[in-house]
Amino acid sequence: MKKNQPLPKPTYDWITDPSVFNIGLENPASFRHQKPSEYNSISLDGNWNFFWTVNKKKQPENFEKLGFDTSGWDTIQVPANWELNGYGIPIYVNDRYPFEKNPPLIPEDNPTGIYKRKVTIPKNWENKQVYLVVGAIKSAAYFWINGEFIGYNQDSKTEVVFDVTKYAKTEIEITIQAFRWCDGSYLECQDFWRLSGIEREVYLVARNRVHIVDHHSIATLENDYKDGKLSLNIKIRNTSSKAAQGEILIKITDASGNILVTSKGPFNCATNAELDVHFEQLLPQIKPWSGEHPNLYGLSIELIDSTVSLDKIENKIGFRTIEIQKNQLCINGKPLTLKGVNRHEHAERNGHVITTESMVEDILLMKKFNINAVRNSHYPNHPEWYRLCDEYGLYMVDEANIESHGMGYEEESLAKDKDWQEAHLDRIKRMYHRSKNHCSIIIWSLGNEAGNGINFEVAYDWLKKQDTSRPIQYEQSMEEANTDIVCPMYPTPEHVEDYAKNRGDRPFIMCEYSHAMGNSNGNLKEYWDLINKYDCLQGGFIWDWMDQGLVTQKDRKEFWAFGGDFGSADIPSDGNFCINGLLWPDRTPKPALEEVKKLYAPVKLSLEEGSKGNLKIKNEWLFTSLQGYHLEWTISTEIGLNQQGKLQLNTKPDSEEILVLPYSLSDLDKQLDHFLNISIVSDKAEEWAEKGHAIAGEQFKIAHGEINVKIDKYKSKNCISKSKSYWVLTDDELMAQIDVKTGLLYSLVSKEKEFLLEPVVPNFWRPPIDNDFGWEMPKKLAFWKNAQQNVELTSLEGNLNSVTAILNLAEKDAEVHLTYRLVNKATLSISAELKIVNPLPLLPRFGLYMKLDDALTNLKWYGRGPFENYPDRKYAAHIDNYEAKVSEQYVPYISNQENGAKQDCKWMELISENRAKLKISSDKSFAFSALEYSPKQLNRTERDRGRSYELTKGRGIYLCIDHKHMGLGGIDSWLSEPLEKYRVEAKNYSFTIFIEID
Repeated sequence: MKKNQPLPKPTYDWITDPSVFNIGLENPASFRHQKPSEYNSISLDGNWNFFWTVNKKKQPENFEKLGFDTSGWDTIQVPANWELNGYGIPIYVNDRYPFEKNPPLIPEDNPTGIYKRKVTIPKNWENKQVYLVVGAIKSAAYFWINGEFIGYNQDSKTEVVFDVTKYAKTEIEITIQAFRWCDGSYLECQDFWRLSGIEREVYLVARNRVHIVDHHSIATLENDYKDGKLSLNIKIRNTSSKAAQGEILIKITDASGNILVTSKGPFNCATNAELDVHFEQLLPQIKPWSGEHPNLYGLSIELIDSTVSLDKIENKIGFRTIEIQKNQLCINGKPLTLKGVNRHEHAERNGHVITTESMVEDILLMKKFNINAVRNSHYPNHPEWYRLCDEYGLYMVDEANIESHGMGYEEESLAKDKDWQEAHLDRIKRMYHRSKNHCSIIIWSLGNEAGNGINFEVAYDWLKKQDTSRPIQYEQSMEEANTDIVCPMYPTPEHVEDYAKNRGDRPFIMCEYSHAMGNSNGNLKEYWDLINKYDCLQGGFIWDWMDQGLVTQKDRKEFWAFGGDFGSADIPSDGNFCINGLLWPDRTPKPALEEVKKLYAPVKLSLEEGSKGNLKIKNEWLFTSLQGYHLEWTISTEIGLNQQGKLQLNTKPDSEEILVLPYSLSDLDKQLDHFLNISIVSDKAEEWAEKGHAIAGEQFKIAHGEINVKIDKYKSKNCISKSKSYWVLTDDELMAQIDVKTGLLYSLVSKEKEFLLEPVVPNFWRPPIDNDFGWEMPKKLAFWKNAQQNVELTSLEGNLNSVTAILNLAEKDAEVHLTYRLVNKATLSISAELKIVNPLPLLPRFGLYMKLDDALTNLKWYGRGPFENYPDRKYAAHIDNYEAKVSEQYVPYISNQENGAKQDCKWMELISENRAKLKISSDKSFAFSALEYSPKQLNRTERDRGRSYELTKGRGIYLCIDHKHMGLGGIDSWLSEPLEKYRVEAKNYSFTIFIEID
């Protein structure tokens, strides 16, 4: 609609008309009002009068009229989501609509919120141009000033700006009517909480009648990326009663405020008109912007009439060139690997209303864990996020607020429906114009999971004409023409390699991969082995950054809620599918983030000739040397450090070198494994990390020992006996009892103290993790759960040396042989052998489970740690000696599941405060978990059942000793099994553990 054209009378029909998505708004423009000064702005955040109803038919008549009596209304804080303040039900659904799908129609019961507020206009705003800015409002909204309709808006994630100059006299009354659903909701089917209301700041801002209404700064590099070129397009608006003449003063300053460029030029803008002005400047020897060195320059644009300043805007610009060379995305001439995450705007208590402090915390955590890129999934973010990413140095994919996932990708897809074309295009225009000046944005995304068709082809062409300085991506384009980057979701490693080997004509950057739901992110290393191998594979974005749990209460106990926790059972819900982050909702990192840090590290290490100490160090930073970092090395064994040293580093950017570590391999104890441990450590503190922070590390086994449990020639004529109920194995320090009815170790006593609270049983089942539910593991592998619960003793025999039990599993498809021996003083061995009789499904695990005395509160082990690790997620967990409390081992995933394991162990010990000790070792490396919660407590029969906040600690330590344990998986959480090499086939296995009591 053209400016100054009379507005139509507002009608509710717009809510279901895809051709109507904004009326009366200012044209989208850059963040011109991003940080208005106190002098020329009024914040409207805070309390507003508020009326809410489930249906507009129940709203008061004439509510928009000036002076309408709101004395009976509530008040609500702005910004805030209604549903988190008692108005309606928070709904979480993933890829479906929370109402019956029938575009463009919406439910008759359409929750409605009405806001009213009076504002006093400062006297010095007389003759100013006044704008009302609403940062974001969901999903459709009508606006009135002093009872007069001023406009209508859809697109809940970009600014709504109105020219309200004619109303801004002494006092104005603002009325906003917002609806939870509209036809635009069909384009906002994102995987997040469906919440409503004003989600970002609201304010009035005053500008001079002659002012800069928009500008576009394109700051690139030229002359072998050494010189900066600024191409600046400025749009001046004159709303005064006479033509405006004067000068445009442009200044560019460096980080210290030194003026590098001052340029003046005349302008002459007719009354009630707009004028476009172009400016170009070459800056020699500029400091380029990159994620490693986010060098920013100050840009000041001022309009001057004689000596009077009419208007002035100031922002930061970064000079960088983004381009695709052959099949690689490059920054400043260097191929760029994106080590990224997807990030929703989420706060555990405030939903979609986030703070600057939380944004900074996110960025600092990302930097600390080697994350260099973020995808704004799936909508334009808060303006402050862009400024911070520019400042701190994060590469960004900015994404339009378009997802019609619930319509599918075939003929019903709105991408193919021309009636929705302008609605698609409007959202892409608004994304582009608002954030076009931010150097951290290196890629535009047309949207997410909305199918592909004519509407995205038109959008791609439009955006390509507007901006040639950035590539465009769209996942649903696959390998079609309307994407510059092939950016699939959740490809298998096989698919990734197939693209690199057989096509590879464009950059391949996974827009979503490694689904971080619960105990997940297995096989991340397999992706990065491929990325490091093929040039066209340039990284990806893990889904996702943070669990989207909302704090709520039950029985006065706070917990993190997910879908289905609010309202009645008929409220649409996709359960815990919003709980899939690398952080808990309070931004505490999960163990998987350590694996991400390791694989995203900017320094890669490989041992070329271990005997000579030749270490290859590869600096993957493109523009940063390793000066300011040093290398610390140690040689360790299970009995401690053998040698250690330190080297200062200076490896050049994007290069590698061989360092010689001055260690000696002579006189090593051949009985022990020896590990070379490397850490790359900072010499100074950064804002996101303390001095001494390790940015990278590696562990190499440089000498192999033997797992050798020493067995004494220990015999006693009467060490094995049989009673009516038990076989008994005894010596001076230990008594073990084998139940004659079950064949299981029933009791283990030393010095009159019982260590076992339950019999030791063969263990085949793990409490399903979220990924397991995705591929129906609880159903497909149910045999092993049933087998564990239905073990039948078929034979129990003893002799002078041992007692052997043969157990049949359910339906006699497998046997377990358990052999018990006293092998050393106070040492009992249990040999477990699994024999498969008939073909059986994959094994979740094979090992032994025992419930031990809860006085054994202290833990030591030699194996991988210190954090939780699994067969396909252990790369970051180095082998060493560790000590901890058993109470620290539980990993509180929001939904109960398998957790807390440690891999590749040689031994582990549980110790009481009075020094009683139970030590377990094995003839083979093993894994264990020692928790205060039982596997039964952690087991879920359904994905959405069983919460960590419901757990209560019982009496005992629950110890699982694993000979084999299936990988976690991590390709996705709805279909894929763990990679084949991390599956445990049902075949014969055997191992022996040694239980030593002291």
